[in-house]
Amino acid sequence: MLHLCPKCNATLPAAASTLQQCPACGIYFAKYQAQQQVDIIFAEPSLTIWQRLLPEKSVGQWTLVGWALLWVLMVVWGAYLMDYDWRSGEIMNSFLHKPNLIFHEAGHVLFRPFGEFMSILGGSLFQCLLPLICLIAFLRRNDVIGGAACLWWCGENFLDVAPYIADARALNLPLIGESSDDMVAMRDLRHDWHNILGQLNLLPADIAIAHAAWLIGCGLMLLACVWLGVMIHRQWISR
Repeated sequence: MLHLCPKCNATLPAAASTLQQCPACGIYFAKYQAQQQVDIIFAEPSLTIWQRLLPEKSVGQWTLVGWALLWVLMVVWGAYLMDYDWRSGEIMNSFLHKPNLIFHEAGHVLFRPFGEFMSILGGSLFQCLLPLICLIAFLRRNDVIGGAACLWWCGENFLDVAPYIADARALNLPLIGESSDDMVAMRDLRHDWHNILGQLNLLPADIAIAHAAWLIGCGLMLLACVWLGVMIHRQWISR
């Protein structure tokens, strides 16, 4: 049985399995094969952003029904949350506020090594950042449905933060741990956004910044609903 060099096709001795290098062209077989594998990987067409966001893979009927139910939930619940008065903190009575609050408090701890300002900002920052981290993780797995849900969740967190920003000067919202009048009297020292905007000399702009956060949240939630809706429509018309 003849053995050929994978590069130059030179005939190799019968004991070619023991050779590490081609006597004709001098390549090392192991390195050449490894490089070929790398070339094959990079020769494959990479997915564009649109192919990742709107993959062509078809799904089963019941999976599509599940997508549709999720879309209805996102639209109805999103409309319900966006109808809350963002100035009054009404959204803080919603079911999602308590889970968001856990991530908010965790953010203070996670960002503490970066200084006092980042520790204060870290609460609101992390509760909005975590859904985006989850979104990226889902997209890396080509799970656009999970990605759309995380984008919706990110928008909801902006809605959740907006009343806290709007309360920076008024200081009307109760804070965690206010079990006594003395703690209530210290609210200005413990209020995240009173301190954040105060250090940035932006306290007079608290309502405008809160409104911007609310608009961003609404936009992200609507974008998530449109994204999932397009996915469902594409699957439906392709059946």
